[in-house]
Amino acid sequence: MISNLPAYNQGSTQLIATTLKDETGTLIPTASITTITATLTVRATGAVINSRSAQNIKNANGGTYDEGVLTLTLSPADSPHLGVAKEEEHLLLLCWTYNSGTQGGAEQILLRVRDVEGVA
Repeated sequence: MISNLPAYNQGSTQLIATTLKDETGTLIPTASITTITATLTVRATGAVINSRSAQNIKNANGGTYDEGVLTLTLSPADSPHLGVAKEEEHLLLLCWTYNSGTQGGAEQILLRVRDVEGVA
């Protein structure tokens, strides 16, 4: 399943917040999280945006994890508009492992970036 967020303007900062749960639906404690990575791509082409390809976001690179809640701040460089349409879809893939890497999960989030005339 792909989570769908409201559209936002290219070149703007965006805060993403989600919860990470285990196979029973329980929030994963901070001490149990092994890795959290993010991959950001243009949905139509698969092109990686801003070098975010399996990038570590466990309390790094704009990511913060605390007792089940992951927040990720996407910078203006994470929201370019690379196509010709008025709105462009990007995919944010979040992957995590826990319990010393023996278990894991993933979530896809659809980001819709609006073209803003004059913003590079």
